[in-house]
This record gives sequence, C-alpha cells and structure tokens, in this order.
Amino acid sequence: EQMQLNLKNLIYKAELSKNICLKFLFSAADKIAALKDRVSSFLLTKSQLVYLTIQNYFPTFDEGQFVEWLESSYLPCLTHYYLRGLITPLKTVAATSVVQERQMQISNYVISGLLVRSRLLSLYDVEIVDYDFKGHLPIINVRFSIDYVDHVINRKGQTVIGGPECVRKTDVLVLFTINDSGPEPFWTAHEV
Repeated sequence: EQMQLNLKNLIYKAELSKNICLKFLFSAADKIAALKDRVSSFLLTKSQLVYLTIQNYFPTFDEGQFVEWLESSYLPCLTHYYLRGLITPLKTVAATSVVQERQMQISNYVISGLLVRSRLLSLYDVEIVDYDFKGHLPIINVRFSIDYVDHVINRKGQTVIGGPECVRKTDVLVLFTINDSGPEPFWTAHEV
C-alpha cells in the first residue's frame, strides 16, 4: 500500500512539476499508454480472425446453424462410417489422414478374419471448443459425445469383441477444416 501511495505521489508531482523535461516525459508516457489501449481495442483475437476467414469461404456462416448442421447430418454420417470402418464413404467426409488411420485399424480385423458390426446409437452435446488456423486454412475444434454398440464378430458370426448389448459412451474431438481444392469449398474432418 505504501508503494502504491508513493507511486501516486510521484506521478502527481511529475504532472504538476515546473520542470519542462519532466512534464514532457510524463505527458509522452501518458499518451503512449493511452495509444496502446486504443490500438489493442482494434486488434482482433485469433478466434475472430478465424471466423472472418471462414466467412470468406462461406459468407452466411453462423456458429449456431453450423452446430445444428453438424449434429443433424454431418457428425452422424462421419461417426457411422468411422465406427463401421466404411472406408469409401468415409473418404467423402474426412481427410485422407483420417481415412488411412481408420483403414489401418480395420485392416487388422480383416486380416484376422473379423467383421466390425459396431453401430452408432446416439450423438449429443455438440459444441465448438476452439477456432484456430492450420496453415492458411481455418480449423474448428468440435467436441461431442456418442453412445454406440461395440461389436466385432468372426466369420462364423460369433462375438469376439463387445456384443449387441455392449453399449459404450465416449467423447469425440474432431478438427474440421475447409477443403478448397475443388470448385466449391466444403467442410472436412481433418483429425478425429
């Protein structure tokens, strides 16, 4: 408290000083501090920059409508294809790296003569966690929860992993980016 009081007294003395140099230095420091506050109010946050970049691709982009679209159509398809290991349809909604990763996981089952019968039961609590950039493209981090049946069978139809009654709950994080390689930009799952 005493230091704060001494600092206030020093500032007050500099402000009222008859010394021109001291008054000039105090005035300059005061103007620099005020300018810094004004400039920082005009600077955009990273999330705001990402949002503006998204609007360059999709001028009518709205966060609420985007989350609704994800929950009602995009995420159920992505999750179904991913859980079942349906590689060809997964290519339409996910980046090559995601498809290759899942293909390697599924290939272990196929080599062992197993079939994946897992299925999505419900998808809920979709929320945007963060906005970011990957290179020059915007990234939206989305988290959601799913309930699904974990079920893997052998060629004879016998359950090897899980089962039809083996319901699991998990949280999923998906990084979405814009694929601008075609004539029209579209959203794709960059990481799952």
